[in-house]
Amino acid sequence: MVIHCSKNGNLDVLLEILDLPAHFHKEKLNIAFVLACREGHLDIVKHFLKLGIDINYRLHYSLIGHNDWSAKSGFIEAARATKIDILELLLKQKGMVIAPTDLTFIYTNYIFNEKVFNLLAGDERCNWYEYDYAVFKKLCLRNFSEIEKLSIVLKDFRNHSKRIFNAIYSSWNRNSTVIWKFYKLLEQDLDSYDLVGKSDGIILEAAKEGQWQVLLKMKRWKIPVMQDTAGEAFIQACSEGQVETAKVLIRDFHVDINYRRPSKESAFIRAGSRAQPSTVALLLSYKELVVEDSDLFLITRGFNRSRYSKNIKIVLGYLMQDSRCQKWNELAFVELCRCGYHQVVQLLLNREYFDHSVNMQNAINAATENGYLAVAKLLIEYPKNRGSINFEAILEIAIQIKAREFIDYLVERSLIDINNERIMALLVKFAVLEDYFKLWRFVQHYGDFTSRVELLLERLISTVTIESNSWEIRLAPLHPRLAFPLLLMSSEDCFAKLTSTSVSVERLKDIVKGLQS
Repeated sequence: MVIHCSKNGNLDVLLEILDLPAHFHKEKLNIAFVLACREGHLDIVKHFLKLGIDINYRLHYSLIGHNDWSAKSGFIEAARATKIDILELLLKQKGMVIAPTDLTFIYTNYIFNEKVFNLLAGDERCNWYEYDYAVFKKLCLRNFSEIEKLSIVLKDFRNHSKRIFNAIYSSWNRNSTVIWKFYKLLEQDLDSYDLVGKSDGIILEAAKEGQWQVLLKMKRWKIPVMQDTAGEAFIQACSEGQVETAKVLIRDFHVDINYRRPSKESAFIRAGSRAQPSTVALLLSYKELVVEDSDLFLITRGFNRSRYSKNIKIVLGYLMQDSRCQKWNELAFVELCRCGYHQVVQLLLNREYFDHSVNMQNAINAATENGYLAVAKLLIEYPKNRGSINFEAILEIAIQIKAREFIDYLVERSLIDINNERIMALLVKFAVLEDYFKLWRFVQHYGDFTSRVELLLERLISTVTIESNSWEIRLAPLHPRLAFPLLLMSSEDCFAKLTSTSVSVERLKDIVKGLQS
């Protein structure tokens, strides 16, 4: 009842209850005090203070049916609920302790209120730094006009400038204008802050978002930028196609256009693999750009994962025209084939300086696996192809992807020996399983089929199922035109291998003859 009256502001009833000679559990009184602070019942809060309530009591929300297990005090609840009169009263109490985490609790998912902020900022017990920079970060997310109030708390961050920049960086996407007001606050006193390496997050985010004006501002304020940071920012800008930002980094920050990450990834590789024509063209316009042998491979490898596939052909066009991009090593060439860029592959094959020692097998396999059969045919028919091609391996891939026309192409061009036991078994099995009658007739007509049927059957046993219960032969999903000739042409011994112990060979033959008739 005490809790109910405190929450609803029924002071008279509360006084009557408290005057009763009953013993009230201390925990209940503390809960009632916190709830009164949250609901803004000033008279009830004053009365509790007269009773000597524990002003620093922290309530676990689990006690009142909430899932939040964070400990909250009357002070926190009054501030979050913007109960100014309660907050003023509590701040006047000398015995009240403001814990380092209290400000974090207040400003988590909290709508900014100027009066509350001014009260807290004016109290020396509110140490804005002890609890990390969570509150500062929350303030950075607020509106432009409210950012000016940060000057109140900046004094506590004088020796912790990295936290300031981290707070700005984390708020970038939601309020990019915060950086201008923030720097305006610091501009007159920049020498007091150790800014070396502390503004990295802002530089990288500005480069990624194309905010070259921010970079110029930092340059004007002489905020130091480390070369590694500038190089990483340059890679980010080129990766996102931010041409103007890349130009500013080259011109004003003297970035090395050949800067590479520890992984050896450069701006050229990132721009190319993400299919950014504008920044690829920019980089190729600089004579200083160095293109290493592995760069083209790393670019083409990224094409498969690129979100900008419509620009890939434009990027390839720029690369094909540049003299530094003439040497496509085997790995890069295979990746091109894997991506199915028919015209580019054809251009490379026709160039005099094309490396004829390239292993065409890998390139054909890559193109076939991804279904780029026109590229595979182009490579197979390349007249200067010196390496021996394993057509059996290509056939297996074609069967895997069920490329009927490509299998026909291999068979009709006599690129595979259909009388080879393994190849014939592969073809017959594909014809049987896929009900591909055209291939079946071709193998029957041109191959030494009859003498090999028993071997074929042995290879195909795994595809045959016998349903003994219904006395029915099932070669599902086989067509009778394919299944029954195989069974009839086999010898009794081979035929018996397909049967279960409960089904006689004679009975099976009778079933087959009956079905044929």
